[in-house]
Amino acid sequence: MQKQRNEPIRREIFVRFRLIFFSAFAFLLVFIIMMSVQSAGLRRAESAVAGELEKVHAANARTAELERHLAFTQTYEYVAQEARSRFGYMEQDERRYSMEDGTVQPAAYPFPMDGI
Repeated sequence: MQKQRNEPIRREIFVRFRLIFFSAFAFLLVFIIMMSVQSAGLRRAESAVAGELEKVHAANARTAELERHLAFTQTYEYVAQEARSRFGYMEQDERRYSMEDGTVQPAAYPFPMDGI
């Protein structure tokens, strides 16, 4: 009699144990899948951030180049260079020559021009 009474209790404990085990296994499986999906998303985000960071570095380099050019445009050398190339300005004691057909000939303005 004693054995028959304990049989349903053992069976109930075994069923509860299996239920808890499979529930924990299912939870663990879902957790692992979620973590792998999140990891893939993080890798995509990291690559996107790396791409944007590269663009920022390129923009910073371009900004530095433009700042150097701006500083150069505010010097006398730049003004003189532009005056020579655009307006034919010459410093005192300079002569301008132009090449035509491989022969050197004096330019149309052999004397320095006044002002810029």
